[in-house]
Amino acid sequence: MKTSELKQIVEEHGYTFQKTDQFIFISFYGLGKMQLDLQNHSITVDKNTILVTPCIKKIMVALIEYSLTPRSEREDEKKYRIIMDSTISKDTDCLTLIVNKNTYYFSAFKNNAEGFQRIFTQQEIDNFPEEIKGAIECGFLRKVEVERKIIKKR
Repeated sequence: MKTSELKQIVEEHGYTFQKTDQFIFISFYGLGKMQLDLQNHSITVDKNTILVTPCIKKIMVALIEYSLTPRSEREDEKKYRIIMDSTISKDTDCLTLIVNKNTYYFSAFKNNAEGFQRIFTQQEIDNFPEEIKGAIECGFLRKVEVERKIIKKR
């Protein structure tokens, strides 16, 4: 389980999530805190907190799953847009792949859409045609990291 997935599960149930290097804290408004020790995989709950509601059980299961996930697998894979260097183009056009044709072109659109890919993982970038990889290496194209947004479910 990724850190962002755990955070989403906790926050979609109305609780607060805080992560430090060693601990994850989950606050239950007025009831205390749940703490996951990332070093020894222990979970501590204030003695006054009753773990009986379905959402708290779901959070506990998520915490256990998260604690069992190797540290190297907890973070989401970084994603990138490939854009033209601003000295070449006034617009920040984005490299776009027409998926079913395996054809690349530049577009002002920034996000993926059905049949079009504009956000790529490093592995996908490594598999680009040599011409595009060469343009990135020469600085004609730039790789810009895309921030991952967590959408809260209601």
